[in-house]
Amino acid sequence: MLDAANGNVIRSFPTARSVAADVALIAVATAGVVDHAYAVDTGGNIYRLDFATSQTNWVMNRVAFTNGSAHANGAGRKFLFAPALLAAPGRKVYLALGSGDREHPLQSEYPYALSLTKPNRFYVYVDDLATTGATDLDDPSLMDDFTTNGQVGTATNCSTPGVLPGSSMKGWFMDLNQYGQGEQTVTSAIIAAGAVAFSTNRPIPATQGTCSTSLGEARGYWLNLFNGSGGIGVPGASCGGTRSSIFIGGGLPPTPVLANVLVGGQSITVTIGTAQLSGSVSTPISPQQVQPNIVPTRKKIFWKSSGEN
Repeated sequence: MLDAANGNVIRSFPTARSVAADVALIAVATAGVVDHAYAVDTGGNIYRLDFATSQTNWVMNRVAFTNGSAHANGAGRKFLFAPALLAAPGRKVYLALGSGDREHPLQSEYPYALSLTKPNRFYVYVDDLATTGATDLDDPSLMDDFTTNGQVGTATNCSTPGVLPGSSMKGWFMDLNQYGQGEQTVTSAIIAAGAVAFSTNRPIPATQGTCSTSLGEARGYWLNLFNGSGGIGVPGASCGGTRSSIFIGGGLPPTPVLANVLVGGQSITVTIGTAQLSGSVSTPISPQQVQPNIVPTRKKIFWKSSGEN
């Protein structure tokens, strides 16, 4: 933490491994006033920083991890991108992030054989701000395994409540092995309209006997934030659709962006760099409007006439 006025170091906190990702900030108690932040490292750890009124009372705790010795299937997973954050009732924060090593995307560099037994994963973790203990993100007794929930969704998938506020589970995870070997998360995620979007890359081996090379298969995902069901091809990216679509051109897609833009004097929520929710052809820079799947009609609850006591 640096003093913006003079550059002096206010506080610093040690981490188990290098922090390559940005630090994600969130305002929970008061809108516009940051009171918590999250950092992730290349060892698969998640840290929460709690800002009190006095700088001397600022603290950082490791709240989750994915390469603990207690669960060997989580060994080696890295977090290179900051989590997407969403505040929820009951002083909870949803974190959405995936593991991968964008710096080693090739079959010859990436631990390709290791991905057969220890695939990279995408996680949605619900952090309770009242606690300081560390959650094992690969523990199936704490995290739901939604790897096969909603590949091509059904009504059953939509009825799965998942990690709604009040759930006893700490979140869910999804193995990135449904389309082939070696897939990994290569971007940050965004949360919009009750869904989470992110992108991946999977190395494609060269065709034997040819000199051609491949940039790998690039995919954009839209998942229901609460139960991991697919959001592509269904209204409002809700659930019951397809989980991902391929970006034409392959390679390493840029991190998706969420923004509000003025169109005809009206503020419109759009994303850039996400898979097309309609299911049409997607590119890593395609824009689209995002609308939540809600009923816009309002109903009158109470009416007070002038002069009524």
